[in-house]
Amino acid sequence: MAEDISKAIENDARSVWSGDVMIAANPQTLQAVESQIALRRAQLDEPDDAPRTEPSPEVGGPLVSGTADNFETLQWHPKITPRVAAIPRRVPRGIVTPLKDHQTDSFDWQCRAWSAGLPRHYVGLVAHISERDSP
Repeated sequence: MAEDISKAIENDARSVWSGDVMIAANPQTLQAVESQIALRRAQLDEPDDAPRTEPSPEVGGPLVSGTADNFETLQWHPKITPRVAAIPRRVPRGIVTPLKDHQTDSFDWQCRAWSAGLPRHYVGLVAHISERDSP
């Protein structure tokens, strides 16, 4: 991957494909990939009982997202900050047909969830779980 990124940089390409993922071709990405390669090579050369050290983050370097799942245990909580709507909470004018009761309930619930600060993907998941678990 480092070689592909390096060649892309030399050819003034903005990105390069790695499998099914497009990666930015810039010096920061190349440095991040090379440091990961060096770290993994060093880990392979260390005996199993050697203490592991974490790489020190570089100030101003690229940010790489870490992921956590909540399948078996709760490992991650979203940061929720309440929002204040700049417009009144009502059905948009573009909706010309009258909403059915369940649609009105859903719209109201989504507005309240948004105002509470819930992210969109979380709002949909909670709605699905609530619907599934209701008697």
